[in-house]
Amino acid sequence: MRLNKINSFRNEALLFVLLFLFWNTQAQADFYFDETFFPVYVQKNTTLNDAGGSQTSPGVSTESGIGYDLRTTLGFALWNKMLVGFTYNYYKLGSSREAIANGSDGVENSDVKTEYGPSIGYLSTHWRFVFTYFLSAIRTVESKSKDTTGNTTSDLQLENTSGSGYQFAVGYYWSFGKYGFGPSIVYRNVTYPKQTRNNRMDPTDGYQDTTLYTAAIDTGLSPMFTFVLRF
Repeated sequence: MRLNKINSFRNEALLFVLLFLFWNTQAQADFYFDETFFPVYVQKNTTLNDAGGSQTSPGVSTESGIGYDLRTTLGFALWNKMLVGFTYNYYKLGSSREAIANGSDGVENSDVKTEYGPSIGYLSTHWRFVFTYFLSAIRTVESKSKDTTGNTTSDLQLENTSGSGYQFAVGYYWSFGKYGFGPSIVYRNVTYPKQTRNNRMDPTDGYQDTTLYTAAIDTGLSPMFTFVLRF
């Protein structure tokens, strides 16, 4: 399944290159690149409830972690205004907490998301409006629990696949020659109709590439920073 996804990505990338060669013979096209990014940080103590904290002993430990959220667009500015390109998103967050004696286990969590698809947009001297349709989206969530002796008590991986969706980014940037930098706000909406569950402690407690009765969703509005390169 992963090999098919890789081949599909290569085919779509090749199509993008061929489209550029066609456009470059028909219109004025400048190279365009932007990297939209923002750090991700989490610190919470919601082991017992979503509001956090603990009313009784031995209490709960704090889970914390750091990651990053990247949205990369590569393409061409036709007639210096119309963007035709390809976007690849990569999000990663890892977090952990310590186990508490006679209390909750420690955990190591990981959340990784990838999406890619064609993008179109409008560019001005300082503004950018970019719409992306995701041809593929995958989200992998892993969680491992350990007791105070370091023994693993649970080890679970969930992977949402066959995802699709869209993204819309609006940004303002200050130009410094061929470079630009400024704030952006990005709306992202993804739906995952299939899921794989892998319980490493109990292989019988799982399923592969199963169509969900209710599809998983992941939607958000994110303030970010964008670096732009045009030449």
